[in-house]
Amino acid sequence: MKILVPIDGTRHSLAAVDFVASRRALVGRDPDVHLLHAQWPAPRDVEMLLGVRRLRALLAQRVEPIFRPALRKLEAAELVTHRIEVVGYPGDEIAKAAKKQRVDLIVMASRGLSAARSFFLGSVTGAVLARTHTPLLIVRGRMAPQGESLRIGIGVDGSKYSAAAVRYVIKHRFLFGPRPEIRLVHVTPPFVPYPVDMGPPPLPPYAPADIEALQAQAYDAAMRPARGLLEKAGLAFEETRLSGDPGDVIAAFATSHRLDVLVMGSHGRGKFAAAILGSVAMRVVARSRIPVLLIRRE
Repeated sequence: MKILVPIDGTRHSLAAVDFVASRRALVGRDPDVHLLHAQWPAPRDVEMLLGVRRLRALLAQRVEPIFRPALRKLEAAELVTHRIEVVGYPGDEIAKAAKKQRVDLIVMASRGLSAARSFFLGSVTGAVLARTHTPLLIVRGRMAPQGESLRIGIGVDGSKYSAAAVRYVIKHRFLFGPRPEIRLVHVTPPFVPYPVDMGPPPLPPYAPADIEALQAQAYDAAMRPARGLLEKAGLAFEETRLSGDPGDVIAAFATSHRLDVLVMGSHGRGKFAAAILGSVAMRVVARSRIPVLLIRRE
């Protein structure tokens, strides 16, 4: 398995390195890790003042302390590691490297921006999401999963995107340990009675029994494809039905039930929409305290 890990010298990026090192025995027979550091371009006036040769020497001195602790951790885990040093905007360079190296997974840390900031201001993570369809594992916090086998939550809504997430877990099951605990999580739509202050409803209002029946039908329809895929693969799983705002309740459930990782399908909107409009997957990323694995589709 070929993995790209962007680093910037902060403890947040080292959390991503720790996650990969903790899965050493589970990332395939020939794990291949590419550490990438992208330095922001120097302003033109600085380049003219120092000169290209001196500027490059200064940048090289700055890069070495960034790579050293990450390399030490990965070498201790006996992982084959390669260095990639580039100058450019990090989001662009990470996406370019993922394509050029044909990596199977990008593992990067998130500083945990608030929901509002992650939606409206963007970040390196958001830029990577907008520019690549390589699966992306976003690591939150500083603690790597401790168990050999992980507790996995997969967000399911019956779409081709959530089916892609289930297929990824099946194909790369070794990444999650020899006996992963898989839980399918679905948030049912809020069928509610028609508000009386809006005048006569166009259709008869839902009775409580009707609402429950509609939610049960929606739940079964959403779960059916994922059930079929996991049963065919011979993997045991459990199911959970939630209600409320999908991004909020999925993230809260993952924390309260001590899941190790959330797996979500993502529809791959364009750059502007991904940064401004967000999605259920992006809201989960903003709210979650545990790693979130996003499986991208066109």
